Amino acid sequence: EIDVRYGNVILYPPDKKELVTELSNKFRKIFPSKSRPSSRAAFLFGWNGEPLWKSEFERVLTDTDVLLKEQQQSLGGPF
Repeated sequence: EIDVRYGNVILYPPDKKELVTELSNKFRKIFPSKSRPSSRAAFLFGWNGEPLWKSEFERVLTDTDVLLKEQQQSLGGPF
Protein backbone atom coordinates (compact mmCIF):
# COMPACT_ATOMS: atom_id res chain seq x y z
CA GLU A 1 0.00 0.00 0.00
CA ILE A 2 2.87 2.39 0.73
CA ASP A 3 4.25 1.87 -2.77
CA VAL A 4 0.85 2.65 -4.27
CA ARG A 5 0.44 5.84 -2.24
CA TYR A 6 3.96 7.21 -2.43
CA GLY A 7 5.44 5.66 -5.55
CA ASN A 8 9.19 6.11 -5.75
CA VAL A 9 9.59 8.07 -2.52
CA ILE A 10 12.04 6.19 -0.29
CA LEU A 11 10.54 6.04 3.20
CA TYR A 12 13.22 3.77 4.67
CA PRO A 13 16.57 2.35 3.56
CA PRO A 14 16.13 -0.56 1.10
CA ASP A 15 18.23 -2.86 3.29
CA LYS A 16 15.67 -2.39 6.11
CA LYS A 17 12.68 -3.66 4.11
CA GLU A 18 12.38 -6.95 6.03
CA LEU A 19 12.68 -5.16 9.37
CA VAL A 20 10.04 -2.60 8.40
CA THR A 21 7.70 -5.39 7.29
CA GLU A 22 8.30 -7.32 10.53
CA LEU A 23 7.66 -4.29 12.73
CA SER A 24 4.57 -3.30 10.74
CA ASN A 25 3.16 -6.78 11.27
CA LYS A 26 3.90 -6.65 15.01
CA PHE A 27 2.27 -3.23 15.26
CA ARG A 28 -0.80 -4.44 13.34
CA LYS A 29 -1.21 -7.42 15.71
CA ILE A 30 -1.31 -5.11 18.75
CA PHE A 31 -4.52 -3.41 17.70
CA PRO A 32 -7.87 -5.12 18.26
CA SER A 33 -9.27 -6.62 15.07
CA LYS A 34 -12.73 -5.22 15.81
CA SER A 35 -11.53 -1.63 16.13
CA ARG A 36 -11.62 0.97 13.42
CA PRO A 37 -9.17 3.71 12.53
CA SER A 38 -10.22 7.31 13.08
CA SER A 39 -8.55 10.67 12.56
CA ARG A 40 -9.86 11.79 15.95
CA ALA A 41 -9.28 8.76 18.13
CA ALA A 42 -7.59 5.92 16.31
CA PHE A 43 -8.67 2.46 17.39
CA LEU A 44 -10.76 3.67 20.31
CA PHE A 45 -14.01 2.53 18.77
CA GLY A 46 -15.34 -0.64 17.22
CA TRP A 47 -16.87 -0.79 13.75
CA ASN A 48 -20.28 -0.54 15.41
CA GLY A 49 -19.36 2.87 16.89
CA GLU A 50 -19.16 1.62 20.46
CA PRO A 51 -16.02 2.45 22.44
CA LEU A 52 -13.56 -0.30 23.25
CA TRP A 53 -13.31 -1.54 26.80
CA LYS A 54 -10.92 0.58 28.84
CA SER A 55 -8.80 -2.49 29.62
CA GLU A 56 -8.43 -3.25 25.91
CA PHE A 57 -7.42 0.31 25.07
CA GLU A 58 -4.89 0.32 27.93
CA ARG A 59 -3.46 -2.99 26.70
CA VAL A 60 -2.98 -1.48 23.24
CA LEU A 61 -1.13 1.50 24.72
CA THR A 62 1.07 -0.71 26.88
CA ASP A 63 1.91 -3.13 24.06
CA THR A 64 2.67 -0.24 21.69
CA ASP A 65 4.95 1.35 24.26
CA VAL A 66 6.80 -1.94 24.74
CA LEU A 67 7.30 -2.35 20.98
CA LEU A 68 8.60 1.21 20.60
CA LYS A 69 10.98 0.82 23.54
CA GLU A 70 12.32 -2.48 22.18
CA GLN A 71 13.10 -0.81 18.87
CA GLN A 72 14.76 2.16 20.52
CA GLN A 73 17.03 -0.19 22.46
CA SER A 74 17.92 -2.36 19.47
CA LEU A 75 17.97 0.25 16.68
CA GLY A 76 18.42 3.55 18.47
CA GLY A 77 15.14 4.85 17.08
CA PRO A 78 13.46 8.09 18.07
CA PHE A 79 11.07 6.45 20.55
